[in-house]
Amino acid sequence: MEVDEYIMQQASVIAMTTTNAARYSKSLNKVGPLITIIEEAAEVPEAHIVTAISPRCKHLILIGDHKQLEPKPAVHELAIKFNLSVSLFERMVKNDLSYHCLQQQHRMRPEISELVRHIYDVLIDNKNVYEYPPIKGVRKSLFFITHNKQEAFKDEGRSYSNEHEAEYLKELCLYLLKQGYKPSDITIIAAYTGQMFCLKEKMPRSKFEGVNICVLDNYQGEENEIILLSLVRSNARGDIGFLNRENRICVALSRAKQGLFIIGNSSTLTTRSKHWQTIIKKLQIEEDINNENDAFHKYTSLGKALPLYCQNHPTNKGIFAELPSDFKKVKDGGCDLPCEFPLRCGHACRYDCHPFDKEHTSYVCLKQCSETCKEGHKCPKGCHLILTVNAVR
Repeated sequence: MEVDEYIMQQASVIAMTTTNAARYSKSLNKVGPLITIIEEAAEVPEAHIVTAISPRCKHLILIGDHKQLEPKPAVHELAIKFNLSVSLFERMVKNDLSYHCLQQQHRMRPEISELVRHIYDVLIDNKNVYEYPPIKGVRKSLFFITHNKQEAFKDEGRSYSNEHEAEYLKELCLYLLKQGYKPSDITIIAAYTGQMFCLKEKMPRSKFEGVNICVLDNYQGEENEIILLSLVRSNARGDIGFLNRENRICVALSRAKQGLFIIGNSSTLTTRSKHWQTIIKKLQIEEDINNENDAFHKYTSLGKALPLYCQNHPTNKGIFAELPSDFKKVKDGGCDLPCEFPLRCGHACRYDCHPFDKEHTSYVCLKQCSETCKEGHKCPKGCHLILTVNAVR
């Protein structure tokens, strides 16, 4: 403990979680920081904030967003009875204590931020978000794929899952990787823990290493270039549980920077939820597509099928992916035309049109070698073996 105190006393800034602040409270009280900054304060229980403040504290700065996720007490019944899910931050804001609200957002492209603009009094897009390139291979950088495939309730885990949504997002993720995006550029968010496990079962690490799959409540404060969002709930009753809560909607729709692709049942969501009725209306507005060569077509950002296009042949019609199996029609990520790129060995690429490795620098030709030796004998080896030998020489 004395070593900890000595290290803290030498530091200009001490950073730790609120849990560790409670653990090291005696040391913190002896060091006596004059200024305490609490980040994500709207998600921090009031008791945790109290333990983080030393008796010598003169300035407490709380930074957070009470329109997003709230504290998560361990015992739900106590949280309801004693309002433990209401943070000190939220109480101060709602009781009109002095606060300053940041008005500019630097994360989401404008069409994505439009989905949550009605939640805030003022939300201004910084100029940097207008500079994002459109998502490659997809005609819309924001799209809601709606379906009517039923949810499943996993009683043992007290959670919901949706096989159709998991399978669809797996195929969409593969398609985006073939467009040239890094696995670390893509995060798949599931509204329910049961769906997160369903996705992880379908997406082995050996094939999807680097793609982050997580549950919504654990992604507060995070962001990524492309977000694939599974809303899971799909039933005739219009029962959507906590997806009707504005704070969870806000978190779910505000994590993406460049591309947001949502899959869910729009009918289920809008049956009894005014929040989702507002969002779906915004998605139904016709806007330009991600293809500067086609200025005459406009699509809404809501539909049963995601409109895809080939990067190599952008003026071609492309396909509409309604089912997971539809992605098989463009199995190499481009279109159904043959690639036929002339290789230096004299053969042609055997793949369909593909946007990755356009110069074929990593392509391995599997055809029979067409070379003959000086004796007139045809080479019995595969073409790629000859290329490898020649490269070594």
